[in-house]
Amino acid sequence: MSVIVQYVLVRSDLIKTLNWPVGAVIAQACHACTAVIHMFYNDSSTQLYLQDLNSMHKIILEVPDEESLKKLSEKLDENAISHKLWIEQPENIATCLAVKPFPKEEVQKYFKNFKLMKSYICIFISPQCSSASCLSTCCILHDINPVFYANVFRKIS
Repeated sequence: MSVIVQYVLVRSDLIKTLNWPVGAVIAQACHACTAVIHMFYNDSSTQLYLQDLNSMHKIILEVPDEESLKKLSEKLDENAISHKLWIEQPENIATCLAVKPFPKEEVQKYFKNFKLMKSYICIFISPQCSSASCLSTCCILHDINPVFYANVFRKIS
């Protein structure tokens, strides 16, 4: 039997374009994961997934924007893939999608065109790396807006 996994898809534009704090985006993923586990708690795959809390497998992927997230949700609905599209209130915008736990081989084909969620803050940043070349190199590596990165750098240095 295949490993039981939970796919979580998060809008990358929330951080890269709309400048949401990373913690707020992580909270969206947490909301969606909690909701989908609650919704499908009695499902046999969900129960298998929860049997070993120290070995849960989540795959966090990014989608470029809200339209892409909604299209994916529609495709999953059409194929009876149980999930929760998280709609943040009161803004009423789709921010994240979490799939109930499934055997990986049953659902991975729906997510093959999505990339793993990228790191948006260079983990190697230090006060010595304040030059424009360091900032632009990190922005290229992590595919983020240099203005956003420079603002983050100012806040943590």
